[in-house]
Amino acid sequence: MKFSKLNADFIAYKKQCESFYNSRLKFLNDYIEKHKSVSNEFKTAIKEELELEYLLNLIRPRSEVQDIYTINTSEDLTTIIKNSNRDEVDFFDLDNYLNKIKLQDLNKPHLVNNMYYKMSIVPLIRQYFVKGEEKPFSKESFKQELKFIKNNFNDTVVKFVTGRLIVDYYNKGFGKDKNSNEFMKTSIKEYKKTITDPTYTKAVEDIINELNALNEIVPKNLKESVINLSKDTINLSSILNNKQIKVIDFWASWCQPCVKEIVVGNEVREKLVQKYNLKFIYFSVDKDSEQWIKQSIYFENFLPNGKQFKILNLNKSKFIKFLNIKNSYGLTIPRYVILDTENKVIDNNAPKPSNEKFEQIIQELLEK
Repeated sequence: MKFSKLNADFIAYKKQCESFYNSRLKFLNDYIEKHKSVSNEFKTAIKEELELEYLLNLIRPRSEVQDIYTINTSEDLTTIIKNSNRDEVDFFDLDNYLNKIKLQDLNKPHLVNNMYYKMSIVPLIRQYFVKGEEKPFSKESFKQELKFIKNNFNDTVVKFVTGRLIVDYYNKGFGKDKNSNEFMKTSIKEYKKTITDPTYTKAVEDIINELNALNEIVPKNLKESVINLSKDTINLSSILNNKQIKVIDFWASWCQPCVKEIVVGNEVREKLVQKYNLKFIYFSVDKDSEQWIKQSIYFENFLPNGKQFKILNLNKSKFIKFLNIKNSYGLTIPRYVILDTENKVIDNNAPKPSNEKFEQIIQELLEK
């Protein structure tokens, strides 16, 4: 299945989703017919999973390509509708598109560990049930969505969905500016009082740690060494010693999303450099130096020489520790960090440079 966000044809796409769903449902029914001993619990669980996958594909259309696969977008359906060029969107009926789903279809505690439930529950609540008039991803919209969740769901679902809501808002940039930073921290502290699940606790504590690093200035005497492509040892502080806005790209030679952004986003990065005088600096977290050098040379047209370095010891890196980006699950890459001209941390979990939101962050920084 493939959905075009620019020329959105919701009717055609939904037919694809239904065809995909029905073919999988038929396969399940044929299997059940051949295996009479299959339990009712198994039948119910698989059918619920197929229904959730179907809903996920509707609310988060498969419109992004990763390797040879199309994956569900992280963009809200309402944003896709707003930015689409087709006249169809003027008459778009979300109720019928989502088959008039009801709250009881989602208020199911036993599904909180299901992958499709995790991915679809927050966008479904936000776009279908709440339908608020507030500015998206603002304090007001957060309060409204949180109130709706608490008033309409089982306590187990409330704890899970509240955590997902916090993570979702943070990933959209909420909490990173002065207006929302303390509000997000307070919301997380209140949320932590209600939970005992260590997985939930770690997830929101990681966000707190990252928020605490924002607006902090990288120490000038940060004593850490990195190596360049010639295997020369260089003091990391000297690399940051200039009056430009700096974009730190943490990547690895084995990381396909990292490499894809380096290649696909090259033209965008060149335009950003010319327009805003940015400096892109690439820090590899590879363990194998030779593999890093080999891959860097292969992509030399996309990774300017002199701006490529390798972290010597990921677990002991003072720079990574200062940025608070190595969370309880390790360092997730690609990871983009934006520093201002004074090396103040503006964003330690920025969108990829090819994302239009990235340029918005730079513009807002220059307007201050």
